[in-house]
Amino acid sequence: MATKKIATLIGEIQRETVLAVQVMSEGTREVREGTEIVNRSGRGFMIIAELIGKATPQLQEVFSAIQEMAEGSQHIVTSMGQVFSISKDTAARSQAVAAAVDEQSAAIQEISASATRLNRMAERLQNTVDHFRM
Repeated sequence: MATKKIATLIGEIQRETVLAVQVMSEGTREVREGTEIVNRSGRGFMIIAELIGKATPQLQEVFSAIQEMAEGSQHIVTSMGQVFSISKDTAARSQAVAAAVDEQSAAIQEISASATRLNRMAERLQNTVDHFRM
């Protein structure tokens, strides 16, 4: 009976040992797979870091171009403000010229009316002189 018990225990130990070896083999396989996954992920991160390194100068160029465009836009806004100011000044001067032309036109009309009156007076005077000569 003791031999039988020992044989049974040895059998159980052998089964447990086989099971332990299978579990350890499975664990080793999973560790290898995990290591491979980590290595692939590491290579992927390296590629991403490299791409970011390559993209950074391009992004800086884009940023610089955007800054230049913003400065150019500011110059345009400033220039448009100056154009508006000049246009406003020109409009005011044009109005002043138009007012001066209106005043000159009124003065010319007055001179013309006075000349017409003087002409009539001269004709009447001439008629009066002619009347006495006769």
